[in-house]
Amino acid sequence: MQLRFKIIDMILIIIGLSVTWIIASDLQKVEKLARECEAGKEKSCRALFKIAQTDKDWKVRLAAVSRMSDSTMLSMIAKTDADEDLRKTAAANPHLTDSVVLAEIAQKDAIGPVRRAAVNNANLNNPSLLTDLAMTSKDPSVCKAAVAKLSEPVLLAKIARAAYLWDSRLLAVEKLNDPEVLAEVARNDEYHTVREAAVAKLLDPMVLTEIIQVEKDQAVRRRALTMLIARVPTITDPVLLAFIAQAVDEPEIHRVAVENPNLVDQVILADLARTAKDWYVRSLVVEKLNDQAVLTAVARSDPSVYVRCNAVVKILDPMVLDSIAKEDVNARVRRAAVEKLTDQTALVQIAENDKDQSVREAAVNKISDPLVLVRFAERTQYIDLSLGAVRQLQDTILLAEIAQSPLADQTVRIAAMDKMNNDHAVILKYSKYLDYITTGTIPFYCRLRLLANEPCIQSKFPRLKIQCAISPLEREYGLGWKSPIVKTIRGESVQMVIWHDDLELARAEWKTKFPDSIEMNMMNRRRVGDNREYIPANVSGIQLLEQFFNNKVFTSIDLKELIRSNIPDVRLAVVANPKFTDRELLVNLARQDKNSDVREAAKMRLLSFP
Repeated sequence: MQLRFKIIDMILIIIGLSVTWIIASDLQKVEKLARECEAGKEKSCRALFKIAQTDKDWKVRLAAVSRMSDSTMLSMIAKTDADEDLRKTAAANPHLTDSVVLAEIAQKDAIGPVRRAAVNNANLNNPSLLTDLAMTSKDPSVCKAAVAKLSEPVLLAKIARAAYLWDSRLLAVEKLNDPEVLAEVARNDEYHTVREAAVAKLLDPMVLTEIIQVEKDQAVRRRALTMLIARVPTITDPVLLAFIAQAVDEPEIHRVAVENPNLVDQVILADLARTAKDWYVRSLVVEKLNDQAVLTAVARSDPSVYVRCNAVVKILDPMVLDSIAKEDVNARVRRAAVEKLTDQTALVQIAENDKDQSVREAAVNKISDPLVLVRFAERTQYIDLSLGAVRQLQDTILLAEIAQSPLADQTVRIAAMDKMNNDHAVILKYSKYLDYITTGTIPFYCRLRLLANEPCIQSKFPRLKIQCAISPLEREYGLGWKSPIVKTIRGESVQMVIWHDDLELARAEWKTKFPDSIEMNMMNRRRVGDNREYIPANVSGIQLLEQFFNNKVFTSIDLKELIRSNIPDVRLAVVANPKFTDRELLVNLARQDKNSDVREAAKMRLLSFP
C-alpha cells in the first residue's frame, strides 16, 4: 500500500514539473513573438493576438496581452474579453492609443478596476472625452481621474455646474478660480460639501453676505461666515461695511465691522448699539457713537454694566449724569457717572446717600467745599466717607478741627493728624500729661509722633512713619437665661506699625477685653445713644517701643540719650532694654523720675544686676 502511494506522489511531481515546463516554454514563445511583432512582423503579431485570445493557461494569455503593441487588437481584448484581468491589462497597456475606446471602456465596463485602468491610461487625454466621463460616469474613481487630467477653466466650470456625481463637482470646484462660477455653485449645488468647497474659495463680501442670509446648512453657513470675517477688516467702502453690519446678524461680523475704522455711519452704529447680541460689540459701538440721545439710552437701559459704563463716559449732559449717578442699580455705573459730575450739590447728595463705598468715595473726591468736607469728616455713619473727606482737605486749621472733634471717629481723627507735622499743637495737646503712662489710642499715637522728633531718632530714621489702624469689634450678651433681649457691646482692635520708608521696624496690636458676663448696671455705663456700649482697647505701647528700641541700629549711647526723653513711655521701654546697663542712670531714675512706673522699672532692673 505504501509503495502505491509513493508511486502516485512521483507521478504527480512529474506532472507538475511537466506543466511548469510547458508554461515556461509558452512564456518563452510569447516573449519571442512579442519581439518579432515589435520588429514589424505582422504574422507574429497575429500569433501573439491568438495566444491572448485562446490559450488555455490564463498566465500565458496575460503575458501575451501585456506584450502586445497593436492598438486595434488591444482594443478588441479590452472591450470584449470575458476575463476581467485581461481586459484590465489591455486597458492599461500604453500601446492602446485610441482615446475613444479608452473612454468607452472607462464609461461602460462592468468592473471598476478595468474602468480605472482605462481612465488612468496616459493615452486618454482628450479634454472633451474626459469632460464627458467626469460629467456622466457613476464611478467616483473614474471621475476623480478624469477631472485630475483637466485644466481648462471652461470644462471645469461645466463639470462643477452639472456633473452627475457630487465627487466630480467637488474636484472641479477645487481646481476652479472663477468667482462667478464659484458663486453659482455656492448658491445652487444640491450637495452641502460642494457648496462649502465653493464658499471656501469666494472673496466677494456681497456674495458671502448673501449666502449667510439664505444658506440653511450650518457647515456651509459657518464657512461663509469665516470667509466674511476674514474679508471685512480689508473693506474700505463705508457703504458696503454698513450694509454687511446690518445684513448679517452675527456677533463675529458685528465685531470686525465695528473695529474697521471705515464704519462711521451713526445710524448703523445706533442700530447696533440697540440690537447687537454681544455686549463686547455694543461696547465697541459705544466708543464710536457721537449721538448723545443714543448714548443716553444705552447708558440707561443696556443690560451690560460694561457697556453702560462706556456710554456714561461719553455723556455730556450733567442732568443725565446726575440721574444715572443716583438711579443706576450697579455701583460701577453710578461711580462712572459720579466721576464726570461737577455739580457740587449733586455730589454732596450722592456722598451722603449712596450705599456703595466706592461711589461715596468718588463723590467725596470731587467735592471742593472745605466746610462740607469737614461735615463729612465728623459724621460717623460711613467711615469711608469721613476718611475720603480728610484726604481731600489741605487746610491745617480745618484738619485740626477734625482731629479735635468729639463727633469724629478715632480713625478719622488720626487720619487728620497724619496730615499734620510732628510738632503740631494738636499732636502736643493729645500727647496728654507726660507725667503719666498712657493707655489711650490717640494719646499713644501722638506720643509716637513726638518720638519721631527726638534728635536720636531723626538721625537714624529721618522718614519715620506711624501707621495706626482701628477695626471695630462686637460682642453680644443676653440679659438673662430666660430673656430674649440681647445687648451688644462694641470694642476695637488697634494696630500700630512703625515704618521707615518701606521697612517695617515694629508692630503691635491691642484688642478690647470683653467681660465674660455683664449686668444691667454695667450695660448702662458709657452709653453711646444707640442702645450699645463701647469699651476701648487698653493701648499700652511699651511692647511696641521695646520692639523698636531692640533694633540693632540703637546702641547703648543712643539709649542713654533716649532715657532723657520727656515721654515716659519711651523711658520705660529704654529701662527694659537689655542694652541699657548704665547703673548710675538707673539709680537716678529709680530716685528722681517723675513717673512712678519708670521709677519702679528702674528699681527692678537694678535688682537684676549682680
